[in-house]
Amino acid sequence: MATKTSHSCDVVLKCYDHYLTERPGVSRLLGEIDSRSCYRLVDTLDLLANPRSSKVGTVTDEIEETLEGNPELYRDMSKGLLIAAAELEPLDRNRYHLLFDNLQLEGIVDGGHNCLAIARYLIAQAVSPEAARAVRTWIDLKENWELYKGDIQDILEDCTFRVPVEIIFPGTSEAALKDWPHILQMISHARNNNAELKAEAKANHGGHFDYLREIIDPVLTESVEWKSGTKGYIKPRDLVMLALIPTSLVSEEFGVEINPTTLYSSKGQCLKWYSAICEHEDVSKQTPESKIELVNSLIKSAFKIGMQFIDIYEELYLLFPEKYNDVSPGFGRIKLGKKKINRPSKTKFYKKPSEFTYPDGFLIPILWGMRALLEVDGEEIKWKVDDPIVFLNDHLESIMRVYHGMIKNANYDPQATGKDASCYHLLTDLVEMQLYKSGVAV
Repeated sequence: MATKTSHSCDVVLKCYDHYLTERPGVSRLLGEIDSRSCYRLVDTLDLLANPRSSKVGTVTDEIEETLEGNPELYRDMSKGLLIAAAELEPLDRNRYHLLFDNLQLEGIVDGGHNCLAIARYLIAQAVSPEAARAVRTWIDLKENWELYKGDIQDILEDCTFRVPVEIIFPGTSEAALKDWPHILQMISHARNNNAELKAEAKANHGGHFDYLREIIDPVLTESVEWKSGTKGYIKPRDLVMLALIPTSLVSEEFGVEINPTTLYSSKGQCLKWYSAICEHEDVSKQTPESKIELVNSLIKSAFKIGMQFIDIYEELYLLFPEKYNDVSPGFGRIKLGKKKINRPSKTKFYKKPSEFTYPDGFLIPILWGMRALLEVDGEEIKWKVDDPIVFLNDHLESIMRVYHGMIKNANYDPQATGKDASCYHLLTDLVEMQLYKSGVAV
């Protein structure tokens, strides 16, 4: 078996009805574990290696019902856990010592919902059903685990369920350790594809959002759902959409032609474009953990400006109704289907109070038009103006005098507006016109 000298953490599991297969690339131990081993897993590991963070839902409800009503059948009804370890050492009495080096890749790779459901079941048995119901996510579980673990230890002997487990670790060949991070990344993606893993989860797991996390306003960092299933009201795909606006100036150099209407109509396609650019050989390099690290200064500057578009979006959302009313009073009377856009709201990112709530189909063409305020200067994308938000405040009313007509022609429908390619071309021309009037070269 492959051997390493240092490890981040370790755990001992007792396996029943187990079968060990050693192979050159990936070795595998199949078996079942009991409640004691499940306890040790939850106590030792997190879900960093799992592309998603588990939360309560239909799946966990069904697992808990089985554990409560038919614990002896659980091993036959569940696909169980997939655990990746850097090293596996056989001990006596069917016990195995698992050692982990990189908890971003190793640990519980698949089966996080099983772990959450099992832990909630143990809390319900040891403490109370109310305490278990209060644990809604894996984060809740880990935050409260120390409160419950002592009581749980007292009931483990009475639990009769077993959980199928598959433990994978580097094989016997010399290349096994070297290739392990890359192999494990592929296995993780493939296994989680079976559960319809969201594109955001794949992108996050591959390191595609790491640079955005670095450069976004720190105030917002904890508000982004970087990992599917974790807390955060901001979706990564909204950040990606904004990042693609400046990136579109150079995206064709990296094999991606961005259609502006897609920014509004398909955030999923935006994510595909974004990932394709991030993975381009001239944009990133692969880390030892088989994630990507951006190295292209042009794309990095585009993404930085993309995160500045957060502030522009926020300002535009608050400013748009006012400037609309300046040229055509009655923004609040616009009907969206059977509803009027007249109730108070908050902005998408910073949650600033807003007089109106309305879809951003009216706004995305304006944001796209503001590409005209950008230029490529060598290996950097930069603004032609000192402050794009000041420019927006100074010129939005003039832009609205023309743009309002297109909104009216679309029967005040934000979806029709956001999907109309001519709107994007018009807004680009209008922003360029205001830029020219400001004395800035277009």
